[in-house]
Amino acid sequence: MAPQGLRIDNVADAYALWWITAWQASRGNNDTPDRTVLSAVRAQAESAVTAAGELTRATDAQKQELAEALWVQTALIDGAVEQAKHDPVRLREVGAAVRKGAKSMGLDLGMIELTREGFIPVGTSQNEAPARAPHLHSAPPYGAPALAAGSMGVGGFLVLRRGRG
Repeated sequence: MAPQGLRIDNVADAYALWWITAWQASRGNNDTPDRTVLSAVRAQAESAVTAAGELTRATDAQKQELAEALWVQTALIDGAVEQAKHDPVRLREVGAAVRKGAKSMGLDLGMIELTREGFIPVGTSQNEAPARAPHLHSAPPYGAPALAAGSMGVGGFLVLRRGRG
């Protein structure tokens, strides 16, 4: 992670790489993003983390647990794509499973494109501004990161709920 400028203990870094990995898997690849793309998505993820009310109230231990869950999911997705690279049917199945999982977390991977400026809505000119984290309580399908607007996803939700009990 360090060569890419990412920290293992940072939720935004973990979310950025998960977001890219999930998007790529939904399209049947697992190419390593260049630093410019990673940096742009990392900035978007940081905005999402900042906008996620529950996450800002989480303890450091809860944030670390969420980051670790995202890192594990990222590794599993990447491994599944790598294993399926020579089997087009399996690769489509992996992509479909990743799209379904992301959608259950509030993120429609089919509605966004990855550019050097980060994620943008499908059909948006690359000269327009990239997608930003939505305002709280809004969830546009193009870039509502699973962490934003209170929809952190199953892993994050379980981490935070467990801390309340």
